[in-house]
Amino acid sequence: MNIFKLPDLGEGLPDAIIREWFVKPGDLVTLEQPLVAMETAKALVDVPSPIAGKVKTLHGKVGETINTNEPLVSFESDETSPIQTSKDQGTVVGKITESGVLLDECATGIQAKWCIDRPKIIPAYRALAQAFGIDIKSMSATGPNQTITTTDIKEAILNHLKINPTQILKSDQGEKLSPTYRAMVQSMTQSHQQIVPVTLCDDVDIQHWFKKQDLTIRLIQAICQTCQTEPRLNAQFFPGNEKFWQRKEINIGIAIDSEKNGLFVPVLKNANKLNEKQLRQKLEEFKQKADSKTFTSDDLKDATILLSNFGSIAGRYGIPVLTPPCVTIIGAGRVADKVVCDKKKIVVHSVLSIAITADHRVITGGELARFLQTLLSELS
Repeated sequence: MNIFKLPDLGEGLPDAIIREWFVKPGDLVTLEQPLVAMETAKALVDVPSPIAGKVKTLHGKVGETINTNEPLVSFESDETSPIQTSKDQGTVVGKITESGVLLDECATGIQAKWCIDRPKIIPAYRALAQAFGIDIKSMSATGPNQTITTTDIKEAILNHLKINPTQILKSDQGEKLSPTYRAMVQSMTQSHQQIVPVTLCDDVDIQHWFKKQDLTIRLIQAICQTCQTEPRLNAQFFPGNEKFWQRKEINIGIAIDSEKNGLFVPVLKNANKLNEKQLRQKLEEFKQKADSKTFTSDDLKDATILLSNFGSIAGRYGIPVLTPPCVTIIGAGRVADKVVCDKKKIVVHSVLSIAITADHRVITGGELARFLQTLLSELS
């Protein structure tokens, strides 16, 4: 019998939730045929079969959580259903156990890079971390090549003992975070640890068009125009290999809030090539997917710049939090009536507040100021 264990899907989380089985016991499957849809972080990921064979057992029901490296599917192995393995398993990292022998499968592309970039730790320190219940991926690695040092493990243990929730909560207390919120914990922690943020704010008078046009659409179009004029802030930065990638395409990651499911940041691909009707259709599609929690991994990846229209709910001013690898996020506050001077007359106009946060490791204050200046001009 061959046992296929849940692979590391590259999201940085220790488990995933079964959302839909595509096979059942007794089915004959081909190599790389989708077996199951797993919810990990904020996306649904189809897990392909690493072998061709006959399904014997499904290790879990829809809605159940499976830990990484725990059995997912068992396959029969006999002369009537020969097993064919592949050296390249594509997008997943998996392990097949055959006759008690563990066979490692390798990953390619992004997932392989993610595995390489994880902190490195010696067995003794790993055992200490496990004894205290500390997630190794959450630890700082200050040694060469992301190695966890003696100081790192001591600091992690001390911090854990100070705020260990098991000392406060009983087993039946508290709420277990959903994959969406756990992904937010991970991305916000990564932002805090990596990015050196710098933020500029200003107001723009939008009186002459505010009640005639869709605010979000106008914001998106203004961002696209600004990126073409000041392109350096439409970029991604990968500090591991010190690569700054200024992008030609404009892919805007838009924060979508769902009261039921939390925060999602789907990506509006090639936003500068879409007209107003197409932009509105995509935004409505994003809202529906947020409420039904049906985003695919492709919906959520490859943003080149970020937008948070928090003012549509409340708040005139705020400091947007930037998440890597993007280097810029625009925050739009609530439109408010403000006394202004217009042609030497004191009048009340509709004014929009704008805040932009950039990664100061690769974006200068001057570059950020020029981007803000151009954006305000496009919105005025």
